[in-house]
Amino acid sequence: MKLSDIKLKSKGTFKTLSCFIDTFEDSMSFELSHFDNSHEHLLYDSFVIACIPLMIANKESLLVDGCVDTVLLKQLNTVVLPMLCKLYNIEDTISVKASKSVLVKTKGKEWVVTGLSCGVDSFTTIKTRTQKKQKLDALTFFDAGSHGLYGGKITQINYNYRLNNVENTANKLKLPLVKVRSNNYKFTSELFQEWHSFLNLSCVFATGGLIKKYYYASAYTKEKSVMKAGDTSNFDHYILPELYTSYLKVTSSVTELNRVERTRFIQDDALVRQHLDVCTNSIEASNIKRQNCTSCAKCLRTALTLDSLGVIEEFNNVFDLKRYHKNKNRYIASLLNSKTIIDIELVDHLKEEKKIHFKHYLLSIYLQFKNTLKKRYVSL
Repeated sequence: MKLSDIKLKSKGTFKTLSCFIDTFEDSMSFELSHFDNSHEHLLYDSFVIACIPLMIANKESLLVDGCVDTVLLKQLNTVVLPMLCKLYNIEDTISVKASKSVLVKTKGKEWVVTGLSCGVDSFTTIKTRTQKKQKLDALTFFDAGSHGLYGGKITQINYNYRLNNVENTANKLKLPLVKVRSNNYKFTSELFQEWHSFLNLSCVFATGGLIKKYYYASAYTKEKSVMKAGDTSNFDHYILPELYTSYLKVTSSVTELNRVERTRFIQDDALVRQHLDVCTNSIEASNIKRQNCTSCAKCLRTALTLDSLGVIEEFNNVFDLKRYHKNKNRYIASLLNSKTIIDIELVDHLKEEKKIHFKHYLLSIYLQFKNTLKKRYVSL
């Protein structure tokens, strides 16, 4: 693959960064609310990060007809790509080559930043740094596929609904919000779940050196992270810190806390109780006038955790508690059949709190039997 024809244009108060990939008809692009104009020679770096999923999927090297940060090139070719090739059983040598590279001399004004989705992980990261009296200079909100993979009206509604909540939260925290929207996921739509961390991080790199240090909230504890292909959440702790440049470092945050512990950590925060957003269906959430639909798996998992901690009533502004209690027992039963790390952690917690009863085990057997019959019917 080859990257070429980089363009940087102004669009109102936003900057639009675009690049041509020779194997695609459309250009990849980033639309940015904030950009550091002093580092315009680093424009290709974000596209290189966004192309990593394609390189691994196609077992193909990348050629950049332009300038890439010298340290980033070294890290990719000597650490990151060899680790990913080993992980995905790729024997051929895959590398990134650029027609030019440069070492950046930072000016000391770059920001320390973390993402704000108003989810459990982002709120935990922010509160952790606040408790340690470690300053954050800004927050980010990205659209790199997490609001809908196919664009259009539904994606826009999800994005706007979540953005409104995030902007209100950032204003209360008195921190600027860096917004980045990219179509990078359209080039890897079938790989989004597998490579979401790289697609989101490419948005960080797209700000042109504005960000000096970025705290990325990994899904699992470092203890539960494993070098296993299929989802970057499995290996974020090991690979993302190696994706550094002469001007930017990425750090995994709250690595010592699992999801239940993170939820406990933020449960008493007034801002969290007013703005928590873990929902995958913002359209339904807007219909019931809550921030969360309280029907999707992520909503029910978080609400159940809060319930087990004895504080669910305090989150009535963001969850529909009638809907939660209606779905609660069936959801507990479904958890007993789940094999995901986060679900297993929650089940272990519920068992410790004696929140799982005989009726849940019976219902889980019924659900498993029903699902088996459904699969057999579909196969016929």
